[in-house]
Parts: sequence; structure tokens; C-alpha cells
Amino acid sequence: MKKTTQSTSLLLAMMLPFLLFAGCEKEPQGTGSVKFSVSKNRQVRFAHGNLAEDGRSFTAHQWEYGGYFGWGTGDNPGNNSQNDNSYSTFHDWGDYIEGNWRTLSKEEWQYIIHERTDAGNKYGNATVNDIHGLILLPDTWELPTGYSFIPGSHSWSENVYTSSQWQEMEKKGAVFLPASGYRNAGYSDCRYKGESGVYHSSTPTSPEWAGCLGFAENYCETFGTGKRTGQCSVRLAWDVN
Repeated sequence: MKKTTQSTSLLLAMMLPFLLFAGCEKEPQGTGSVKFSVSKNRQVRFAHGNLAEDGRSFTAHQWEYGGYFGWGTGDNPGNNSQNDNSYSTFHDWGDYIEGNWRTLSKEEWQYIIHERTDAGNKYGNATVNDIHGLILLPDTWELPTGYSFIPGSHSWSENVYTSSQWQEMEKKGAVFLPASGYRNAGYSDCRYKGESGVYHSSTPTSPEWAGCLGFAENYCETFGTGKRTGQCSVRLAWDVN
């Protein structure tokens, strides 16, 4: 009887790590422990880079532009159709990547930039590794020693960081959305690359249009005038509560 009890205990001890793993969600990689409020009762972590060209992975660095996708093309990221009917249903890219990734809604983008606590001090245009874009800071933020950040900046010439300097900002949880421009369906050339950023949301606004986050050197706002056929950037998020 004692031998059986010992054997059972040993078996349970061996199984415990697997039982614990099975009962927990796999944490998103490369996003740190910082959180961004997207509503009064919901927070997320961001992916460590834009959705890559294959639509199934992320760029290695936050300043890399990544791929360009028509609205809701998670099931077919290579969709290059100019027909509005090809984008009638939103298929989240996050559903096709391991983990609980998802696309933020238009309202959630709006909340991050304009409505969360101290929102005006937690974003600003910047240049990282010579790439223009938008910085978002987490709810709880501690600036690295010796660094500066000008909140609410609309200029590319402020908040300038080298790749090594950005690594220190990133360790504290800062997120960078590169100004990757956008591409019209049916074409291969990108417009306004390095001058503006357009990021998809999951929110439809009409049969042909959908909400998105847009920013440029003197502009940062969410708006509902992005054509569904317009191929834009995607930055996915992971719910943490």
C-alpha cells in the first residue's frame, strides 16, 4: 500500500508541470508585463511588432513596417481584390496566430489615445531608428534614467531615439507604431510610407468603410473613413483581464 502511494505521488509530481501548463494561457512573447487600458475595465498588451507580410507572424522590430492588408483578411491575408464584397465579413488576423491575439476596435484605439487616465501624456509622434511613427506609453510608465519624452508631440523631429536607445524605452513598455503608409488594393506600391500611418480596427462603419487609427506629423486621430479595400498595417493586442 505504501509503495502504491509513493508511486502515485511520484506520478502526480511528474504530471504537475503539464497540468499547470494546460490550465494557463500561453503568455504573449516580447510584450513585457505592461498594460494599456482600452476601456474602463479592459487592458491589453501589444504585439512586439506589426503583422508581417505573411499575415501569420510579427516583425522582429517595432519600427519595421510589416505587411499591408485589406480589412478583415485574417482568413486570406494575401487578398488583393478591388471588389468591396471581398471584405464583407471581418476575419480577425489574431484568430490565425497562436494565442489570444485580436484587433482593437475603433473605440479602443480612441480610448487609448484620448480617454484613458492621463491619456494626453501617453502618446506622441517620434522617430525611432530613422523611422517616423507614433509612440504609445503604457498605463504605468517610468521614463528610463537620462531619457526625455515630449507627450502630445506632433513632430517627427521630437522624441528621436536610436535603435539602442529604443531598446531601453521598449524595456519600460513603450510601443512604437511606424508610419508605414498604406496601399490600394490591386497595386503593389505604397503611398505616404514614412509620412503617415493607418492601422486597421475591427469596427465596420458602412458596407465599404471601416474605422481605423490614422496619424501623420501634425495629426493623430481615429476616424471612420478607411476603405475596406485599402491595405493598411495591423498591430494586434492580447487581453490581460
